[in-house]
Amino acid sequence: MYRTLCSRRTAAAASGSLASPSPLAPPALARAASTRARDRAKLANKLSPRRDHAAAKGKGKQQREAASSSSSPIPAAVGIGMVGGAAAALPSFGMGGAAVDPWAAGFEVSSASKSHKAAKQQSSNRMEWVTISGTDFKYDMVKPPAEVRVAELRHGLDRVLFNPGVHFLQDPRSGVYNFDPYLQRIAHPDDVNFDTFPPYITASKDPQLRAMAKREGCSFVSSTSSISGAMSQMYFMMTGGKPLDISKLSHDFISQSTAFTRIMRSPTSVVLTRQENGVYSVDADKSYDKRETILTRLGKSMERMLTTTRDEFASQHLIKNVGAAKPAQSSVPEEAYAYGRAGGMLLRAQLDCYDPRLPRKTFDLKTRATLAVRMNADNVDDNVLYHIKYAHGLFASYEREYYDMIRAAFLKYSLQVRIGHMDGIMVAFHNTARIFGFQYISLEEMDSSLFGGSAFADQTFALSAQLLEAILRRAVDTHPDARVLRVTFDTERGENAVYVEEVPGGNADDMHLDRLNPRNASKFNPPPMSRFRVYSAGSVNGEPLADDTAHPRYLNPTDEWKLRYAITTEGASDHLAFDYFKLRRAQDEARRSRPEPVPGADDRNKSGSLMAKVRRHFVSEDEAALDAEATKVMYKSRFPVAVPMTKRGEVKDAGWDL
Repeated sequence: MYRTLCSRRTAAAASGSLASPSPLAPPALARAASTRARDRAKLANKLSPRRDHAAAKGKGKQQREAASSSSSPIPAAVGIGMVGGAAAALPSFGMGGAAVDPWAAGFEVSSASKSHKAAKQQSSNRMEWVTISGTDFKYDMVKPPAEVRVAELRHGLDRVLFNPGVHFLQDPRSGVYNFDPYLQRIAHPDDVNFDTFPPYITASKDPQLRAMAKREGCSFVSSTSSISGAMSQMYFMMTGGKPLDISKLSHDFISQSTAFTRIMRSPTSVVLTRQENGVYSVDADKSYDKRETILTRLGKSMERMLTTTRDEFASQHLIKNVGAAKPAQSSVPEEAYAYGRAGGMLLRAQLDCYDPRLPRKTFDLKTRATLAVRMNADNVDDNVLYHIKYAHGLFASYEREYYDMIRAAFLKYSLQVRIGHMDGIMVAFHNTARIFGFQYISLEEMDSSLFGGSAFADQTFALSAQLLEAILRRAVDTHPDARVLRVTFDTERGENAVYVEEVPGGNADDMHLDRLNPRNASKFNPPPMSRFRVYSAGSVNGEPLADDTAHPRYLNPTDEWKLRYAITTEGASDHLAFDYFKLRRAQDEARRSRPEPVPGADDRNKSGSLMAKVRRHFVSEDEAALDAEATKVMYKSRFPVAVPMTKRGEVKDAGWDL
């Protein structure tokens, strides 16, 4: 089957009969169509045997004419795709009512069908463009069904919220503690009963969320952790991942990258599940990333440690006091959530912490592991000697951790904060064995590094939500009979492609790579699927953006950013199945791969290795032991200030006239 397909495509490429873009299409679309035609020809040359390739070049035209005389016409209203060696009828869901091209799907078609295809060629390339605005869209707060108390910071940590910058838990020069020394020691996961924490509930398993969606008239439900990856891909579709702003950092970072990390740009998948009431839940796809690292587990326990007293944490969560058995459900505290409606999507955000003095009251708690730990999260014990000792610098500094967050985490954090109507994030920096310090980062501060300002950020969020909903609706409309769909967004190579797969048997926990691999002839049987391509162009205040780009460089609060987009649909084909297989295999390999090992004593001089540079900043074991055993002195004002104030913190002082 692949030989025949490749031979036909090679012959078509040689004769110039591959479909050319419509003259009505914009230049960017013409270039994209030309690139895809060139890629198909390269793929055909690579996969075809030499004898078939030569035959295709010399006799391709005669073979197609001979085959067409014996084939039966294909109705124009139905596109046919070859899936696992069997013909599968697909509905005509192309733009402008055009059917899926059967020849491009790898089939011989009759002369009548070819004539029909030629007549409809220009119509099939014509796209339906939709214009959306970043200012007309509203993200409305939805009242929760029940009020649940939100936790508050303990141990005097609330002063971090109102003092910008990093707060050392212990002053590295004098050794004096700025906060309770108890916070420095992190409870080992083996000593904590994680069943005493509220469990994470996905959107597909949250009946309360689905009932709210039905009541609000929403078609999709999701949570911040599940939807933020997909919304990040919408941002990359619109902007291509424009450079980040690191101008606030010191001169050490002048030559460092201003691009998002590779893992941030890598393809993201979500799972759509149709529920009993017709609402679709959107969950993160865990089929290629099922591991639960120590960082995931510590995130739960450390958040609880920061919001409870010493005695509360020990008596409620440590195994030595509560045992290892699963407690009764009534004794596990409930999670507090915030809800918001974005068009036809109802989104849920977990509320970690509350302080009435903040402009938006609530904020998120984030635990950020050090650079050395993140590079080798499966062997954290080898990297606990990497300590944060400086405010600035490329290594062993808070500035390095902040720089890495800009590139790898701020986009996700900012989306989660916006979805939850929160004020910002409180970050605790640690190496899994001890906490080094804290920093509060407001939403406006993240907006500045990511977008250049909150005006740009607000409209980016609005456009991303609208574009994502349009893609999700196209997915369920294209596959109306499927109960479970896996939707994969690929913007890493600038293709702006979306793959939609009907999950066999509804089991989304399995990648089904064996069924997608065309080289495995005995098991190759891909499920029904389709591919969308998203094209976009932007304008600000009615003026088209230069160079056919979709995003502006900067927005003032009074500016209006409009996005004009079109989505084309490609039906099932062997070529599509092979592209999707390569994409899913790359996802699997990326998550399975391990960072480079920590260099040993024999290769510490390899200055080219990042881990070798990191290793130079490890403290000695003796230094770490002495630090842990040293006498602990905590800061306390020698002359406490007596300020007349109310219980709410309002100062009664009326000025100098006392």
